[in-house]
Amino acid sequence: MRKKLEGYLAIFCAFVVGALLAGFILVRYHTMALLEQVYIRSNAMEAYKAVATLELIRQKKVENAVDFLEWQADDGLMGLSEYIKNPRKQKKLDNFALQTIAKSKEYRERYPRQTSSKSTDSTIKCVLNTDTTKKKPLFLEDLKKTGPAPN
Repeated sequence: MRKKLEGYLAIFCAFVVGALLAGFILVRYHTMALLEQVYIRSNAMEAYKAVATLELIRQKKVENAVDFLEWQADDGLMGLSEYIKNPRKQKKLDNFALQTIAKSKEYRERYPRQTSSKSTDSTIKCVLNTDTTKKKPLFLEDLKKTGPAPN
């Protein structure tokens, strides 16, 4: 009787392990497929925006091109605002993000802009007022040299 019970238990354990492994593979496959679609869409959007801007420039509609590019910059800064508002998320901003905010602030100081939305303007102002002097490791090699960023 005991051997029979051990046999059933072994079959049950093998089934559970198999189910967990199958679930892991399935989730991983779907996650990778989703990430691939995000990557494809991101690249396609970059090309689309570049072509739209180039078309405006070629048509001598430079002001429209500048406006389009400024809206793109605002859109990117608005995306970063989610990380600015939350101190725990703010730690995730790397040097590239901080440098982008600093460069955007320099640009806005030279070329001030107001949108038709007070909410957008206040969000952009909040992002541009972020302390961008924090330095964080850019690459894995830097992490090995300096250790992880302090919390």
